[in-house]
Amino acid sequence: MLGLTGVTPQEGRALLDHLLRHASSPNYTIRFGWNLGDFVLWDNQATWHYAVDDYGDGARVYRKVIGVEPLRTAH
Repeated sequence: MLGLTGVTPQEGRALLDHLLRHASSPNYTIRFGWNLGDFVLWDNQATWHYAVDDYGDGARVYRKVIGVEPLRTAH
């Protein structure tokens, strides 16, 4: 079982519920209106991405690129 150190499971659940409501509030969301040729980039490590199914019968086409920082070695 996962949890937060120093709080009860009920307190942890309440905190998680609060954080999820906060992150999904309109203050922290964007709705992008696509046009032909548009290019959008976001960081999945810092973004909660959700694709709304509002593109009708057309195909949802996307390309995913994963980039990582090279490992740094001690000198």
